[in-house]
Amino acid sequence: MLDPISLSPSALAVMLLGLVMASLARGYSGFGFSAVLVASWSLVGSPALAVVVALVLEVTASIIQAASVWQDIPWRRVGLLMAGAIVVTPLGVHLLAATDERTLRIGIAIFILLAAVALLAGLRLPTRARLPLVLSVGVAPHLIVGLGIAAMNADAAREVWNAAQYEHREASA
Repeated sequence: MLDPISLSPSALAVMLLGLVMASLARGYSGFGFSAVLVASWSLVGSPALAVVVALVLEVTASIIQAASVWQDIPWRRVGLLMAGAIVVTPLGVHLLAATDERTLRIGIAIFILLAAVALLAGLRLPTRARLPLVLSVGVAPHLIVGLGIAAMNADAAREVWNAAQYEHREASA
């Protein structure tokens, strides 16, 4: 667990600046908070903690904002994205439990870099996107959500995974 008291002033400054920039990104565009927060906090702290904090803050902000946009929500698209979440979130949980912190940092950086390049290249989800495209758009973010869920109790997730692997090996022997 990250202890804010033990962080250096420069690490705290990076985290504070990351939080401010992430908040500005969300306030300006309506998205990007998690990407900016996780990228900046992962520079000086645990990527797992950054994912959990981003997840909690995003869910809180979304609940607060939901009432004002409820009528404008494209429910069919949301349903398709949720289907992707249900399928892919367990994979994200597994990735966090089975992956070391350095590899997580590199993976998060690559994911954010690719997403930024896609946005700069002008890639957008069409208003009337077909089913496979909508489902695929939901996959990557839900891997991150899975990472966040597992990060809330990474040790327990790792123990469950290791126990399941042990039982599988024993049953196969």
